[in-house]
Amino acid sequence: MSLRLFGKSTAIYAVGNVGLKAASFLLIPLYAHSLTLKDYGLLATLLITIQIMLIFMNMGMRASLIRFTQEYVDNKQVGVLLGTTLLLNVLGGLGITAIMVIFLLPFLQAVLHTDDVLVLAILACTAALLHSLSVHIMSYYRARHRPSKFMVVGISSALLLFITTFIALRIYHLGIIGALSAYILTHTIIFSSIALEVLLKNGLRISLPLIPRLVRFGVPLVFSMTGGAVLVESSIYFLSYFYDLETVAVYSLGFKLSQLLAITVILPFQLAFQPFVFSNLRNSNIAEQISRMFIYFLLAITFMSSMIILGSHIILPYIAPPEYAQAFSVLLLLLPLAAFLGIHYFSETLLSAVEKTHITGITMSVSALFCLMLNYVLIPLFNWHGAVIASNLSLFTVAITLFLIGIRALSIHIDWHSVSAITVLFFIFLFMMFMLNSIGQLAFYSGWVLMFFTSLALMYHGPFFNKQEKILFRNSAARLRSVISS
Repeated sequence: MSLRLFGKSTAIYAVGNVGLKAASFLLIPLYAHSLTLKDYGLLATLLITIQIMLIFMNMGMRASLIRFTQEYVDNKQVGVLLGTTLLLNVLGGLGITAIMVIFLLPFLQAVLHTDDVLVLAILACTAALLHSLSVHIMSYYRARHRPSKFMVVGISSALLLFITTFIALRIYHLGIIGALSAYILTHTIIFSSIALEVLLKNGLRISLPLIPRLVRFGVPLVFSMTGGAVLVESSIYFLSYFYDLETVAVYSLGFKLSQLLAITVILPFQLAFQPFVFSNLRNSNIAEQISRMFIYFLLAITFMSSMIILGSHIILPYIAPPEYAQAFSVLLLLLPLAAFLGIHYFSETLLSAVEKTHITGITMSVSALFCLMLNYVLIPLFNWHGAVIASNLSLFTVAITLFLIGIRALSIHIDWHSVSAITVLFFIFLFMMFMLNSIGQLAFYSGWVLMFFTSLALMYHGPFFNKQEKILFRNSAARLRSVISS
């Protein structure tokens, strides 16, 4: 795969991933205006729980499918890989459901502040397993370099989830039970339709000797992904435990808005980046290409962060009632968290390429414990500000650690001058927007325009692009002006 094809795949994945994740943002006004502040906080906590459970249920098989598909395509045994990874996914789902129902109901009752814990736990486990299976089978399209197919499924999933949830909440008024039921129905349909196509083409077989290899590769990634979930999402539980579900609702909305950065830039990049690296490990220029991609990645994060800030400031009053206004401050303070998450995904791919997933797992596990301790200490003292500090500090530490190990493992030279300049620009932009937000609307929008175009000028005239890239940008701008004028 060439860099040009990589860029095209990233753009297609961006559209598909936006479609796949768009439902969670289309659902924000639906949830906010259909549920009480407390019920929205309860649902947000359940959705975070589902995200954590599906990591354990999948057992790292999604990454294993992507990593080994090319090998099994060459041997004409893709059906074996599909069948074995799906089996492990189902077994993981049944195991986590049993643990949840038998051991963790008291924990859920403490953070959900409700007596209907058993019903909610069963629905959440079912939703997590079906979500895990649907995302796993979708990964086949990534492994086979079929981003267009991924895009179509992503958009279809978003539309279907929105429709089913709208019917459950606005027509039948089923509340939280209805929202979870719509989630289950949507992923059942998505998994069934994709599995029918993929398995009819490749067959479905199970290889017991393959299981140890998949487990050795995939299970360490469970600790890595769980650590990532703890670093990013564990604050929800502490806020619910030490404060209330209303605080959770506001923090959760700000967190959701910050995840727009992951949806539009970070995850699409990762979806294309993993297959690119795994398919070009024997390419002599791979280290140089990865280094260049990292600079583009940071620039894209900085640019999209500015757009998210502007867009969120405009739409927040329309998608949520006034009591959610503080969510914008949460967004500003959590955008660095989303950026650190992107660096973590980048680094995780490098270590997976050299089959050192155990390093990722160990590092993430240690950092997750550090984050839990910080949350326990800081949240009672500083409310949601403590959650922001704990999450940002912990994820920054693990992202930098894995990044340094990853570039060393693949002997990648990084342009640290460019990285430093982009980082300073990113944080100056966030600081200025945070300060101007408290002054007034005119100051905020004027400051944003000034900062945005100043940043573009600095990027263009800075050391980030070579001459050929600048010529390409000038030609693209000229064509854009021609289209607009005509």
